[in-house]
Amino acid sequence: MSRFSVKALQEMKANHEQQFELSPFKIDESLLRKISDEMDQYWDNVQEKHKEHIVPELAIPINAKANFGELVETARSFIGNIYQYQDSLSKSEECLVPEIKEFLLALKISPEVLEMHPEHLRKFESRNWEVLNLGLTNTAGNLQVLMEQMELKYLEIFLQINPHDKIARLRLDSLKVNFEKLATSAGYAD
Repeated sequence: MSRFSVKALQEMKANHEQQFELSPFKIDESLLRKISDEMDQYWDNVQEKHKEHIVPELAIPINAKANFGELVETARSFIGNIYQYQDSLSKSEECLVPEIKEFLLALKISPEVLEMHPEHLRKFESRNWEVLNLGLTNTAGNLQVLMEQMELKYLEIFLQINPHDKIARLRLDSLKVNFEKLATSAGYAD
């Protein structure tokens, strides 16, 4: 059995909705300050710990003071690195058969031996084709789409808290246009 009538519940609901419609969303600035201070201390601690890395010369760099945009740009540069490695590996693959022929000549073996066994020659010519042309390309493409989407999601939340940040607004507008293009064009190499 209900303690309130349907009409009483409807009135409570209407009063509650009216109360929150009239009072705009407010951010508890003291809570934001507390979180900000906590995270500043945390990142200072991370930076100090990073200086104590067990093998400093092999430590992956960590910029604990980097902002979200700087981290995104750094991550995007790694996508470019993937493509550079792919190009380098492709060029190396192209040199493999000529290098094998040169090696055979050095051993005083006729390189025509390879042409007599085209099935073996094809193994050398296409041994990493899928990794180079599909694996790396698709991985970099996925990363690019995810980075764009992550930045969009971040800016969406950031601008809810900082609605007057013009630089963030311009970046969001630009990313929205780019991501719509990606939504219709990004695809797997196959």
